[in-house]
Amino acid sequence: GGKNVTLKPIGRLDMTTEGLILLTTCGHYAREMELPSSQLHRTYRVRVHGRLTAMKLDRLRNGGTFRWEVPNESKESGYETMSHYYGPMKVQMEAIPRGRDGNFKARSNNWLQITCREGKNRQIRNALSALGLTVTRLIRISFGDYQLHSIPPGMVLRVPYKPVAKQVHKGKKNFQTKPKSNELEEYDAARDDEGGVQWVQG
Repeated sequence: GGKNVTLKPIGRLDMTTEGLILLTTCGHYAREMELPSSQLHRTYRVRVHGRLTAMKLDRLRNGGTFRWEVPNESKESGYETMSHYYGPMKVQMEAIPRGRDGNFKARSNNWLQITCREGKNRQIRNALSALGLTVTRLIRISFGDYQLHSIPPGMVLRVPYKPVAKQVHKGKKNFQTKPKSNELEEYDAARDDEGGVQWVQG
């Protein structure tokens, strides 16, 4: 019989979040990957519902204390206010909504790509809720140098071990929070894939 192997998740996903899940047999490596001090980049595709403005995008890019309301579980009705500090996030619109005339046209549903370095619980959902936006879909597409690319749901692939110290997508490097241009006029879809880990078929 084969030797039993225990796999540990690196950065859990909640029930309503999709995308990249990393598993390892090394608990120390999992912990090092998850530590906020490692500042590994976590990138998500996020579909949001609500009025999206340049001011709200800048609020995410600048970071700060966010306040939002949640149902008060200790009472039959009512809400309580929650608050948390979140650091600056990298935010890009995936596509610029335009009308038939080619001009910008506001719409209530938009796709964003958001990168954070902290990995705090429900960070993106909470921050967007504080801005009056509802997350209707959340997909993690990268964690450090490990990237989802076009891997279909349900597929499991072996990948080589890459020490946190040698990973490129962490800290302030490749983490420009300010957009290169006004995304309400132009969207730059280029993404920096330098240093990504290559998938190995298991």
